[in-house]
Amino acid sequence: MKALWGVFLAVALASGCTTEAWYQGVQRGAEDSCRRQPGSAAEDCMARLNRQNYQEYSNR
Repeated sequence: MKALWGVFLAVALASGCTTEAWYQGVQRGAEDSCRRQPGSAAEDCMARLNRQNYQEYSNR
């Protein structure tokens, strides 16, 4: 898992990602992680995810 984040970080830095793109990428990664959970654990995981869009998050 750490290797995956390392690759993600390297690609993001190389491509000059914005903070919003980082935020969205982390959200997608969390969703993908939940989808890999078995059965109802996936549903529980998805229910706990942060669903704020970037504008809501940045205005906190």
